[in-house]
Amino acid sequence: MLFSVALASAMALGESPVRPVESPVGTTVSWAAGRVAPLDDWRALEQIIAGARVIGLAEFAHVQPECLALRNRMLEYLVTQQGLTALAAETGFTYSVAVDEYVLGRGSAEPLPEVVHGVFAWNPNQVAENRELIRWMREYNGLSSTRRKVRFHGIDLNGFRPGTEIFARARQAADDALSYIGARDARLAESFAERLRSGLSHFDGSKHASLSASQWRDFSASLVELAAAFEQQRAAWLKQGTALDYERARRNVRLVQQHDADFHAAPAAGSHADTRDAAMAENLEWVLEQEGPQGRVMLFASFNHLTKGPNPYYEERQLGRLLEQRLGRQYVAIGTYWPSESSAGRRNDANGLADPLLRPLAALSPEQSFLLAMNERPFDARWMSARGSFFDAIIFMKVREQPYEW
Repeated sequence: MLFSVALASAMALGESPVRPVESPVGTTVSWAAGRVAPLDDWRALEQIIAGARVIGLAEFAHVQPECLALRNRMLEYLVTQQGLTALAAETGFTYSVAVDEYVLGRGSAEPLPEVVHGVFAWNPNQVAENRELIRWMREYNGLSSTRRKVRFHGIDLNGFRPGTEIFARARQAADDALSYIGARDARLAESFAERLRSGLSHFDGSKHASLSASQWRDFSASLVELAAAFEQQRAAWLKQGTALDYERARRNVRLVQQHDADFHAAPAAGSHADTRDAAMAENLEWVLEQEGPQGRVMLFASFNHLTKGPNPYYEERQLGRLLEQRLGRQYVAIGTYWPSESSAGRRNDANGLADPLLRPLAALSPEQSFLLAMNERPFDARWMSARGSFFDAIIFMKVREQPYEW
């Protein structure tokens, strides 16, 4: 095993305190020590995730091998034992379509590089754990005993970081949507392509700001009409293909609109944290609609997106907080933590707010897995909340490997 894991339920539900409440760390640790139980398998999660439709796993750092291996193991357990129907990830929706097609059993048995890349499109490298993840999903879906196939959904904007421009391929969503229309109504596709041409030629985080105000208005208005065309032609286009293809193309149109809103919110910076997270929350709602009332989704993204507590990167529309507002207790957030000195050269910024408490808790069992149940709120639960422990559970990890190149 590459790492040791410790699971601690460390979330104080309810409203944030008006002011921080000071309380001795040592007393909290003593309280926790009496409730530590060995974590031999994933069954310790059952009580924590009971009734949840969305189970968020927040990675403390992107492309950290231990986090990715943890995601893979957790997914296998949730799919085989807890009725999970889909994995949603912090990757561009448009890129994720190829991943979903692969896990559903289409194409070659060995995933192509662009498929592996789609698992986390922010990083251009071929990450071994991402390849292993989708291979397992495809193999599971191919079993005769599988009653419902597990799906893969990207919920993010089309970010891509091969160089300096993080949204250099944002227009791929529009291109794919126009390609879908072209296969059904070539004249309509050509008309929209011409109307969108100027805007799409500037459709990334740096060039979009160079559009004139009138060009920007015309482009945004054309996107509204493009979305309306999907509604107007729904019946006809569904007769010419699958409902899945239609929904993917329609979602791509919505993604272009989300990019447009993001560029409007931060024309100089290239992206705005609140508009990006609001888009991801909306896209996750779409995923839940696709999965249906019996659907259950694991959400894998960074700590900053999934925490239910306040975050300095956001004004108000942070993904975790939006999900809690919309889903209530049907959204469970599980954080990950490791003490900074074992960070494999990476600073533990994500857990900085909670570090005064989490560091001594991690020391309770530095080499072995353990479960700290918090079904009874400790006397200083507000003290914990004041410092950012806004997770229903925290997985303490032993980091041994260097992260993949970023």
